[in-house]
Amino acid sequence: MAILRYAGRLSGLYPDGLDQLNCDEILEIATEIMTGAPKHADEKEKLKLRGEWAKGALKKIFDLLEKRISERSKNGEWSAGKEFSIADLLLEGAIDMITSGGLDGVGPKFLEPYKACVAVAKKVKAHPKLQ
Repeated sequence: MAILRYAGRLSGLYPDGLDQLNCDEILEIATEIMTGAPKHADEKEKLKLRGEWAKGALKKIFDLLEKRISERSKNGEWSAGKEFSIADLLLEGAIDMITSGGLDGVGPKFLEPYKACVAVAKKVKAHPKLQ
């Protein structure tokens, strides 16, 4: 995470002030989404555990994330504040992991209630810096 923040600072994608706090929060949440899924050697057991995780901990994570992003997006802001940041990039990666099937046991339907999160991911994909 330190390297991401350093690269973000060099590229102007790591904000200052309150937006930095918001950015760090989104970075931690997105990291938890991408790394927190249960693992198990038995595929059947792994999928069972991930289904439980999706209904419990992952749902709580996305409920919080949706609330935060919904509050900020009322003003047309990004996930962490007024400007496009590394938080948006990592969040898009976490959303893409789910929509592309990269997170076994958690399908794209999981994201249906999280419209603000998905909207940020779409906005990131369309950002001129990524074209």
